[in-house]
Amino acid sequence: MMSPIGRECFEQLHSDGLAASKAGNHEQALDSFERAGRVANAYEDRHKLIHAMTPAARALWSMGRYDEATEKLEHCATLAERLRLRDEQGITISNLGRIAAHRILHTEGVENTEAALRGEAVPRFAEAYEILKGHPHLYYRYANAQHGSIISAYAGERSLAATLIAEGLRVAPRVSAEPYDRVRTYTINRGGIVQMLTAALLLPAGGRTPVIANMSKARLIR
Repeated sequence: MMSPIGRECFEQLHSDGLAASKAGNHEQALDSFERAGRVANAYEDRHKLIHAMTPAARALWSMGRYDEATEKLEHCATLAERLRLRDEQGITISNLGRIAAHRILHTEGVENTEAALRGEAVPRFAEAYEILKGHPHLYYRYANAQHGSIISAYAGERSLAATLIAEGLRVAPRVSAEPYDRVRTYTINRGGIVQMLTAALLLPAGGRTPVIANMSKARLIR
């Protein structure tokens, strides 16, 4: 169990990482999150290790270091499954879908973007949906719906996109039970509603709706 001093050190490093990430300083963010991970490792606190490795992966994929980011998240998913943390496992798999989509959309020379998304990214969101289904951590379900719906719609996977839109809108006004955030889910990230509505507009033609597809692509890169 992490000592009070260890916990304070971890929280400070994690906070520093979030601040650096928000400022766009991804190298500094990565350093802070990796140091936080070393603190968690020293105390054998696997849950906190996941919470350090996940944003570290986000910093890596923001710098285009997709393989390293994927490796970190795959380790997190394995760890979460071993610890029976179904919510952490589900959102980590969802984040793997985001990395795959980011790589596809930002790599020149991908001939069929929609097919690549269907093959590499969309299955991750479908898997995350099944893992998170019915879980009381509503924000993780909302986040998977937010990103998964627009990527699935862009890829032409209408059925999954519609399922995720319905899931996201269903949990958006609800409040999670303890120990999760005791606020209406959509207030944590109001942009999620916009992304799900954009996904709904994409449903008829997917990535072949030029203006809306370009809007959705811009939102996918964040």
